[in-house]
Amino acid sequence: MDPERVAVVRAALPTPEHVDGLAEVFAMLSDPGRLRLLMSLLEAGELCVCDLAAASGLTESAVSHALRLLRAHRVVSVSRRGGGWPTTASMTPTCGCCSISA
Repeated sequence: MDPERVAVVRAALPTPEHVDGLAEVFAMLSDPGRLRLLMSLLEAGELCVCDLAAASGLTESAVSHALRLLRAHRVVSVSRRGGGWPTTASMTPTCGCCSISA
């Protein structure tokens, strides 16, 4: 064992709480439908719920539910226009949980 290298690596690791949070995000992203939504948003930047449903093959209800989960984990942001229903979603650039590039 190389104690110096181990010490450097341990010092660079995030806190256990941060790791737990990341594990929750990765578990949430293990759902294929939510992952399709995320990839659609990465491609388009911003889409309305009906376009996300069409792009992902999910119902609008399933998209809305998935967006609630993604928003709760700060992976997407949702804007509301008009009657208060979530109408558009976009990637949250500061979440830091994933740096996916096309």
